[in-house]
Amino acid sequence: MMPEVPVMLDTNCPDTFCSGIAKIDRLSGNLLRLVIYSEHPTANGKEWVVVAKLIMSASMVPSAMRQIAFAIGERGAEFSDTVTRLM
Repeated sequence: MMPEVPVMLDTNCPDTFCSGIAKIDRLSGNLLRLVIYSEHPTANGKEWVVVAKLIMSASMVPSAMRQIAFAIGERGAEFSDTVTRLM
């Protein structure tokens, strides 16, 4: 089991469903902004709505990728190995 970062649960922080990452912007220094979107059906097809913008240190990306791979389980094992090799 991968250890979790001990954080205080913030009950004012709602869960937000997302479909993917629309883009990643490099900000000043080592910061990245991930623009997260959700796909919604409309009468004319689909629309993509930005639901969050997350700012994180680029140095945290490998750790985040390993945590995602671990959460996926066996399907993420190969991905996790690739992430480790890239670091």
